[in-house]
Amino acid sequence: MAFSARPTVGILGAGKVGTALALALQRADYSIVGVSSRSPTSAQALAQSLVCPVLVPNQLFAQAQLIFLTIPDDHLATTAQALADVLDHGTGIVVHCSGALTSAVLQPLQLRGWQVAGCHPLAPFASRTTPLPPAITWAIEAEADVYLVLAELVQAVGGTPRPIQAEHKVLYHSAAVLSANYAIMLAARAVDLLQLCGWSSQESLQALVPLLRDNVENLARVGLPQALTGPLARGDYGTVERHLQALDANAPDIASLYRACIEATQPLLRT
Repeated sequence: MAFSARPTVGILGAGKVGTALALALQRADYSIVGVSSRSPTSAQALAQSLVCPVLVPNQLFAQAQLIFLTIPDDHLATTAQALADVLDHGTGIVVHCSGALTSAVLQPLQLRGWQVAGCHPLAPFASRTTPLPPAITWAIEAEADVYLVLAELVQAVGGTPRPIQAEHKVLYHSAAVLSANYAIMLAARAVDLLQLCGWSSQESLQALVPLLRDNVENLARVGLPQALTGPLARGDYGTVERHLQALDANAPDIASLYRACIEATQPLLRT
């Protein structure tokens, strides 16, 4: 679908992603025609920030050329079917922001004439006050004409568009979860160990966050495998063995995780 100007946008879902996206789009001079949400409070709060109306879904779909469904993955299929049951035949674009699901989940709307796509921001959204981060990658699964519309939108909010094939969505999202969510899990277990040393949770995080930040900066600067540091990288296997002995004695559940990390690190050591 080609637009003579930027498409008007509707937001269905006023949670963390919907809020950040809507505000960023408005700053990029996209016209937000309205907001819809299961939560009246959330919808009203976002609408007030955007200075736009709260609309029921059929009004939103009637007025917007591009609708973002920024709702939980588990609600996408039922929402798409419920909308298709009540909406008139459409000619616009409906986009979800799921990382793992493909645009096929929106098939009921596609059968009603809407073009469908997925556009996932590769970023963490911890709260409704989290702004859309600059310079992030967006994975777009869409037909060629819709991809161009979404790529322009992504670039307008400062992002980098990347195409993703439907059959690769789950692998793509697995990579995101592995690098981001499980990094938090590893930090949490490191905090557990420092608490065994007598440090508070706050003191532990205060010590670990700069270490994590420096590692990410090293990764960006020198890449893989050069960013890997520590005893395995320098062949200090005696230290690794002492780690395992201490963990087996004091935190056996973390010892199992540590051994799994050793195994997972081996390919980096061979490059």
